[in-house]
Amino acid sequence: MAALRCHLLIGPPASGKTTIAALLAPLLNAELFSTDRIREELYGDAMIQGHWSEVEERLSRVKPLGRLASIKLAGEGN
Repeated sequence: MAALRCHLLIGPPASGKTTIAALLAPLLNAELFSTDRIREELYGDAMIQGHWSEVEERLSRVKPLGRLASIKLAGEGN
């Protein structure tokens, strides 16, 4: 089994993390996991930060870690 590789993008809101991740994911043959999308599902708006434990729990159900190639965590602004 190949080693797990995670690419974390962090930075202030609206700094372009989501845009960069969307551009890099296909080049790295990586899956993109967006906390923006999860927060929108949970709270109706990606700008609502909510409770990280709820976001983390939802993220843990997205895919088995064995298939995880890339993950984007906390603070995706754009």
